[in-house]
Amino acid sequence: MTVRGLSTKPADPSQILYLSHMKNNATQMSQETSAKIYRNLFTEDEWDTIFAALSDYQDYGSEEAEQSRSAQNKIRKIFELTENN
Repeated sequence: MTVRGLSTKPADPSQILYLSHMKNNATQMSQETSAKIYRNLFTEDEWDTIFAALSDYQDYGSEEAEQSRSAQNKIRKIFELTENN
């Protein structure tokens, strides 16, 4: 049976697994591509400056410390995704 050209029969489990795998691969590739772009926005010296500023900022209070940790974790993820590139 179809509804407006779409099948209403259950999908084959192998197709669902394949589509899920492809979506995960596309997401991973997208993250890696974005990370490369972000990392290349700044020189190594500029990244060092950003980390130093975040380290100083965390001393301003608990909210600032949490914001600093969050930003540092995101930057670390960028570097992890691009470490072999």
